[in-house]
Amino acid sequence: MAHSLAVIVRQAEGGAFVAERDPARAVQTLQTIAEAGRVALTDMRGVLGYCASRSPGPSSRPTLADLAPLVAGVREAGVHAEVTESGVPFTLGATTELAVYRLVQEGLTNAVKHAGPRARVAVVLSWQPGALIVAVVDDGGEVPAPIPMPGARDRCRPAGDARAGRRGGRDVQRGAR
Repeated sequence: MAHSLAVIVRQAEGGAFVAERDPARAVQTLQTIAEAGRVALTDMRGVLGYCASRSPGPSSRPTLADLAPLVAGVREAGVHAEVTESGVPFTLGATTELAVYRLVQEGLTNAVKHAGPRARVAVVLSWQPGALIVAVVDDGGEVPAPIPMPGARDRCRPAGDARAGRRGGRDVQRGAR
């Protein structure tokens, strides 16, 4: 989705520049924008549909306790997923728990969507003094995984530091308090 939106923005900027000089090229630009928009909408519907089917009802906010059913849902989709924890857990605020849940949810959604049914996904919660390090890592399955979208960073901002990227050919998303 982020890629499609970036294409839309760049094409719109270029289209505005060429509209007066080359109307035919401006028409092509608008067609590219429309196609990229359709792709982004299709992707968004898929992600929202998956998230809605895996999220708790609207009256409750997800917490760390809701990670087990989230991971179980990914297993039902045919992806081998497991959660491991280390360290001594401590109390997190509701906003931080929600941010962690959404980070894991996004990582799992990306694995289901991009890595394929034979992927293996590890959700790692590492409790350290004053920090919870969260990593969602998949092995890429049968299809190379794309570079993750920057949305994970925005969702983790209320909780503290966050990093997303690739390491050793695998997507990595981390959040810390």
